[in-house]
Amino acid sequence: MAVQISPQNVVGRDRLIDQIWQKLQSKSLRFTAERRIGKTTVLKKMLAEPRPGTAVRFLDLEKADSPQRFTEALLQEVKPLLSTKRKTAGRFEQFLIEIGGSKLAV
Repeated sequence: MAVQISPQNVVGRDRLIDQIWQKLQSKSLRFTAERRIGKTTVLKKMLAEPRPGTAVRFLDLEKADSPQRFTEALLQEVKPLLSTKRKTAGRFEQFLIEIGGSKLAV
């Protein structure tokens, strides 16, 4: 893996990041490009400087080779955010079980 630029040293990406935040208010986004373009740098800057009221998480999903593994990794990351909303977490875990994933302790 290449050396990452620290978020405070990122230059010239503010407009792009603003556009991404605007899109994410109402839609999902697939962020793809060739290697070494700066996708991870932009995402790490967004993680370091989140918009008010957002919970930003960064997951390296390169090894998530199935929908089940993707869902398990996502649930592990967001579960602490859902701790006060057990019903929501319970429904999500039930969904995970129904698609063939493993049950995680709440």
